Amino acid sequence: MKINKIFLYTLGIFIAGISLASCKDKTPDHRHNYGEWTIIEKATCSNFGRKERTCSCQAKEREKTPKLAHDYGDFVIDVVASCSAEGKKSKHCKVCGAKTEVTVIPKTEHTYEEWELVSTPTDEETGLIKRVCVNDETHIDTFELPNLNDSRYTMLVANDSSKIKYLIDVNGDIFSFIVEVIDEE
Repeated sequence: MKINKIFLYTLGIFIAGISLASCKDKTPDHRHNYGEWTIIEKATCSNFGRKERTCSCQAKEREKTPKLAHDYGDFVIDVVASCSAEGKKSKHCKVCGAKTEVTVIPKTEHTYEEWELVSTPTDEETGLIKRVCVNDETHIDTFELPNLNDSRYTMLVANDSSKIKYLIDVNGDIFSFIVEVIDEE
């Protein structure tokens, strides 16, 4: 019991000594009189700030200041959507770059060039046309043209009968090509 009293007495003196040592005004009745807070480090949305104030005896008190809220702007396209991949958009913090409201942008439709004749059909053989996506040249759409005797064709004959223009509906697009007529005399 005697040891506990000695320990508490010593601890009390030690704490009082530290208090007085930290303040240059050594009077026992001195109370700190701190001035206004000064910002040492401004807070951001990603870091706490720090502030301090000083007593007339030059003792300093320091505290953390809270983080600020993010300052998000309008949506920004992070990844452009294409016919082969989804895109992404989000809002970015103007201070630290943090992202919020990350949103998926659906794939786009293919944007094809015009149909191109690969092989011309004949009276007996089919032909082939193709078109290539402008966003990704590995995306190729093909259509097999029926032989020239097929009733799906509309034929336009030149005045001199030397050429025939064939028209056919290909999935909603009208494709045309010209065949030269060769006399077999």
